[in-house]
Amino acid sequence: MGRGQTKGVNRANLPPTASGTSFAYSRRVNSTRGILVTFVALLGALALLSSATAASRLQSDPVLIESKSRVFRLGCAVPIVISTREAVLSKSLGGSNLFIRCADGRERKLASSAQSGKVRIEQGAYIVDVDAGQLAEAGSPGSFEITYQLEDGHRSKPFFGKFVKAAERPVELLDKEKDNKKGDFSKIAVLLETDEGNVLIGLRPDKAPATARNFVKLASDGFYNNLIFHRVKRGQLLQGGGVKADGTKTNADKIKGEFSDYTHERGVISMARFPEDKDSATSQFFICLVNLGHALDGKFASFGKVLDGFEVIDRMAMTTVEFSPELSEMSKPKKPPAILAATCVERP
Repeated sequence: MGRGQTKGVNRANLPPTASGTSFAYSRRVNSTRGILVTFVALLGALALLSSATAASRLQSDPVLIESKSRVFRLGCAVPIVISTREAVLSKSLGGSNLFIRCADGRERKLASSAQSGKVRIEQGAYIVDVDAGQLAEAGSPGSFEITYQLEDGHRSKPFFGKFVKAAERPVELLDKEKDNKKGDFSKIAVLLETDEGNVLIGLRPDKAPATARNFVKLASDGFYNNLIFHRVKRGQLLQGGGVKADGTKTNADKIKGEFSDYTHERGVISMARFPEDKDSATSQFFICLVNLGHALDGKFASFGKVLDGFEVIDRMAMTTVEFSPELSEMSKPKKPPAILAATCVERP
């Protein structure tokens, strides 16, 4: 099937689910439902804990710096949120009081620009959304920290993050690793920049060489840009890579199925396919939210794992869903998480 052709996103095109079909997965409906309830409850508890922790930190820290992500593409601005409970401090939150220290050890003062001139108030905190505009010139690959300097010279507690550098000729570099049998992640990774935050995917070409190469090739060609996660199965998986925001379906060429002992544990990325055709995977992939090895191992081509951004996939998992007539399940996002860009990067 050529790239210009499309393929319907139906049950056959997806990994098995608790509501039905292949590989006797339906036998585990009750246990899967139990996992789902536990998973949703856990995420809810973590959200409350995170909110309580943030509130507690604001009580002790005059200014708090946060972001949806912890890993960013080098040369791009880092969208951050600055918050305070002090009305006096709120008047200068959008000012140029941000400092960054990168892996090279140098510290630079940033010119920050508020995305909105209006300070918003949430749960008693004054909040401003800010883009650190000079990061394109200030950054270097590796870890960094951003602090906010108060008028009296004191600094906020730092926000820690990591810059990754876009890879040049990623497919060629991946091909050079084809004889690597050390069982480690490739030197090439893929950064998924989504509207919920960034996710860094490590690749295992030693387990699925053709599958990893296909993913890198599509990412480097910009294929995944502006696609969505069209299927969100809470407590199970997120699936995307074949549907645009307007619902238009798209696929790439078929690849040979590669089924290994690389288990489908939490964070593992794998390819969707037709159950009756082991060589029908194209571009659609799914990310496991929990351990699904008992149902998926040996049946789907797992080829990598989330290295950074577990909080992002958990946030996407909490997306409100409705019933999908196509799939006969509760998995259609009302507001699908979007892949803004997929970039091949050098693994840190």
